[in-house]
Amino acid sequence: MDKDEATRILHDLDSIQTELKSVLTHCIELEKIVMLYLGEVVEQPDDLTRF
Repeated sequence: MDKDEATRILHDLDSIQTELKSVLTHCIELEKIVMLYLGEVVEQPDDLTRF
């Protein structure tokens, strides 16, 4: 593996991490909506520290 290939792989992994954080954020928002619908109090942080 040369330096350019390693750099490309690191960039791809960074992009994947960014996408996963976005998906997790949407999941957290959906969880809040469902819990509010069920009448439960949602007191979880908005960040991704619990993952």
